[in-house]
Amino acid sequence: MRKTSKIKGTVKYATDGEPIIGASVGTRTGTTNGTITDFNGNFSLNVTSGTELTVSYIGLKPLK
Repeated sequence: MRKTSKIKGTVKYATDGEPIIGASVGTRTGTTNGTITDFNGNFSLNVTSGTELTVSYIGLKPLK
């Protein structure tokens, strides 16, 4: 049985370090588990151990 944990992070532009507001953060496992970043680019998400995340935002290449 895999352990579930809450993870937290911040999504920022690589070019200038500014936070990305409203970026989608989700899991690669094909579930509907996901969230969006807040005004400061922060997010938190409950995931099982070993889960890979994806980050997407309109106009940017998806991060894996």
